[in-house]
Amino acid sequence: MKKYDVAGLSAAVFTDGKLIWNGSYGWADLSTSRAVNSGTLFRVASISKMVTATALMLLYEQGKFGLDAAGKDLMHSMQWFGNGLEGFYRQKGLNFHITDDLVPGRRLIGHSGEAYGLSGDAYFDLDSKIGFVFLMNGANLTDANPFYSVETTLAKTLMTSFAPPNSNKPMQLKAKAGDTFIAVNDRKIFLQTPAAITKIGKTQHLFLPAIAAADALSAGIEQTADKASFTVGRNKATLTADQAVLTCNGEKIVLSQAPYLDKGQLLVPVRELATALNINMKLSL
Repeated sequence: MKKYDVAGLSAAVFTDGKLIWNGSYGWADLSTSRAVNSGTLFRVASISKMVTATALMLLYEQGKFGLDAAGKDLMHSMQWFGNGLEGFYRQKGLNFHITDDLVPGRRLIGHSGEAYGLSGDAYFDLDSKIGFVFLMNGANLTDANPFYSVETTLAKTLMTSFAPPNSNKPMQLKAKAGDTFIAVNDRKIFLQTPAAITKIGKTQHLFLPAIAAADALSAGIEQTADKASFTVGRNKATLTADQAVLTCNGEKIVLSQAPYLDKGQLLVPVRELATALNINMKLSL
């Protein structure tokens, strides 16, 4: 904090809706030497978008409205966001970030907020069910890099201290043809285009929108209209619409069926992509 001139900081960790740790450091008001404590109020800024979006999705799960109803202009499909920390997606309107850059080996969902020198983050690990929130007072928003340095250090420290180690069990992915969501280790991922299942010989092949496939496989993604590259560790696989060849680390692998475009989305074969990226996955169709 001293190195980057962060005046005050408050952080908390929670699981199953319960607070399991909190800490407060530095100053809420330098002019009066008022210290930050657990009762200090911070401006949450854009983190409120995540709260609102969560409330809306709870109403959706209760059948109160459809995703294609009047509120559709507020909730669009998850899209790649090229600015800021590498590895971010952003959903237009009501925002969630999905990042595997903040804590290596952990795919976190949440949001950041910045306003009037106050900066904060709220992120949740869907696998370990551990979440954290931290808010900073005195951040210099004209140069955000120092804040990102503190942010990354905090996130890694909190997740290392409170989250259990990653499991080595196979990833469980369940999908049905025509569904608008899939389940990965019982976590639902909503799809921009319904899941498609084809059968070649005795083998069924699941095709998902590229962004949803990246989310399901916890892979980084670089995408254009008809081409997508997926990265997991040192492995990088590239697929192109209408080309029945996958290129992984310079090696060409023939696919049973080529990726294809549907309603503006690039659909890719998940089973063959996971194999190329050396991901241990059990697929239930």
